[in-house]
Amino acid sequence: MAAVYVCTGVTHFVEPQRSGFAAIVPPMIPEPGLVVAASGLAEFALAAGLTVPRTRRLAAVLSALFLIAVFPANVIAAGGVDHPAAPTTPLLPRALLQLVFLGVSIAAVRAPRHRGRRD
Repeated sequence: MAAVYVCTGVTHFVEPQRSGFAAIVPPMIPEPGLVVAASGLAEFALAAGLTVPRTRRLAAVLSALFLIAVFPANVIAAGGVDHPAAPTTPLLPRALLQLVFLGVSIAAVRAPRHRGRRD
């Protein structure tokens, strides 16, 4: 899951994907470019948090909340926008993928903590 966040985080800063993401930010949210950059940074932070055992559970909770927060942009993308770089995945496959990611996040929250041995 961390690798997914790193890869998608990078696309938030590379054209033309960056502009495509800005095109699917819900219209009631101001400064789409800033939102795209902030969500890319959030994805990097989530990736880092998921790889560190001490922060994994918190990052998993935040990951689930993040996935819910960005879902409206997926709905807008599925409806089609007038930007050639905007994501075009139909809603059902995208929603199913989001559910898989959400399930992985929830599983990470519920996973038992592994404590290192002290010899």
